[in-house]
Amino acid sequence: VENGLLLDMLEGNDKDSFTNAIKSLKDWDKNIKVVTTDMANSYLSWMPALLPNATFVIDKFHVVQDVNRKVSATKKWLYEYRKNLIKNLPDGLEKEEQREILKLVNDNKRLFNYSTKSLEKKDGQKAKKLATVIAKFPEFALLRTLYQYIEILYEQETREDAERVWDEWQELLPPNTEKAY
Repeated sequence: VENGLLLDMLEGNDKDSFTNAIKSLKDWDKNIKVVTTDMANSYLSWMPALLPNATFVIDKFHVVQDVNRKVSATKKWLYEYRKNLIKNLPDGLEKEEQREILKLVNDNKRLFNYSTKSLEKKDGQKAKKLATVIAKFPEFALLRTLYQYIEILYEQETREDAERVWDEWQELLPPNTEKAY
């Protein structure tokens, strides 16, 4: 990775293709120290046996991609939850204001998936919309905070610092809401 060197491109991603490609490398059993992969369980089910001395790393792209999918799914769940709460409010100004703010969530599909840097680069409209939503609805504020912790996690320079951030992240989850968030 550091040298930008592509070692090989395989036609398939099955166990035999990988095993043959790895074993074709000189001193593969001594020289392969780190394996970077996506989150497919199929790789992680057999690769550690092939390379027992290697460290396995799930690449950031796939982690962030998965987090984005889960943030979107959680946002939808929270949207429905908040929509039901608003439906039960008495008619009036507060109900209308909450409907309008919730509409921002529905109309801006990626509102919670923007990185902090990306929000800072935009014209400010996305950041204002996000600020409006999280100021009114605390459950969305928590979703945004959880997303930001993933960014912070990857900014850490040491494993210990990253583990501290991970622990902080887990403490933010309300009890019994791990699936929702």
